[in-house]
Amino acid sequence: MRTFLALVIAAGLAAGSQIVHAQAPIAGDPGRPGPADSDALQRRKAIVALAANKVAPDTAVPTLARMLRDPDAGVRRTAALTLATYGPSAQGAVADLAAALQDQDPQAAVASAIAVGAIGAPARQAVPALLVALQSTNAPLRQASAVALGEIGPDAAAAAPVLTSRLADADASLREAAAAALGKIGPGAKESVPALVKSLGDPDEGTRVAAIEALVNIGPDATSAIPDLARKLADPSASARLKAAQALGAIGRDASSAAPSLAALLTSKEAKPDLRQAAAQSLGAIGTASPVTVPALAAALGDDDDDLRHAAAYAIGDIGPGAVAAVPALIDTLDDDDEEVRSEVAYALGAIGPGAVAAIPDLKEALDDEDATVRKAVAEALGRIQGR
Repeated sequence: MRTFLALVIAAGLAAGSQIVHAQAPIAGDPGRPGPADSDALQRRKAIVALAANKVAPDTAVPTLARMLRDPDAGVRRTAALTLATYGPSAQGAVADLAAALQDQDPQAAVASAIAVGAIGAPARQAVPALLVALQSTNAPLRQASAVALGEIGPDAAAAAPVLTSRLADADASLREAAAAALGKIGPGAKESVPALVKSLGDPDEGTRVAAIEALVNIGPDATSAIPDLARKLADPSASARLKAAQALGAIGRDASSAAPSLAALLTSKEAKPDLRQAAAQSLGAIGTASPVTVPALAAALGDDDDDLRHAAAYAIGDIGPGAVAAVPALIDTLDDDDEEVRSEVAYALGAIGPGAVAAIPDLKEALDDEDATVRKAVAEALGRIQGR
């Protein structure tokens, strides 16, 4: 997904690099000063100077907001892009930027959408205007408006139905932007889950990944997506596989049917460490103790990757008493070279409780661990196992 910085750069280039490096006027370009308005370039330079000199928002923002109505399109574009650099501090210009989304100059309208997005949540009053812009014939404006709605976040929930309709747009960039925006709206976009599930099969990788991430952020309300997310664990895109594993964990206990697939991913030697780590974390979040998941997590305690061992121990602790089959592997890992792993192993044994009674002798030895955090975790584990 293109970042706001990338959009600002793209719009700035479209507006013309002459903002800083002045060239001779070009006839027919409404964004460059001509004989009828010879001081427009100077106004643009003055705008750029506001940001360059770090003029305070309470002085700069009202001035820039007025310049959104300048007769020169290049000045209007520059004013909008400069407002974007002020971020949330440009909140006072939101009404003017919302109106500028209807600018007759396509690039000025895009620059205004970028500025609204850069302001973020404080620009919530611009949501109705962004919804209108989202249906414009100006493709870059549609994309920038979708991104801006995402940056506004949960307060843009009213836009979810229109963003959902854009998941079927012919423009892959807009589909991706719409999916990403729905994800940033979060649980308020739960009615979009069926359409997002359909987007998991989108031919565009960016859209697939954005749709999965949206389901991650929607969380437990995305339960209908579980079978499709489980299938996405085998997606050709590594990023999509990672996001699918994370999404299943975000759904939580309701995703227990996907636990065997996550366990298989965890034990796969072909999967990258970050993907196996995500699988372990999601197994812990799901919290299902089964003859498949607990042995997979126990086996991961012997992996060479420190982060994976830590994630596996943490997940076992999340499962708790049902993970008693992992006790022997946890005991073997109490002397791990990594103190964070040792600490998490002690916590996991304590979370298992009385079922981890076999670990008491080793835990007592671990009370002499060189790391204070480990010693504390061991003492707490002994208390929980012994019912104190």
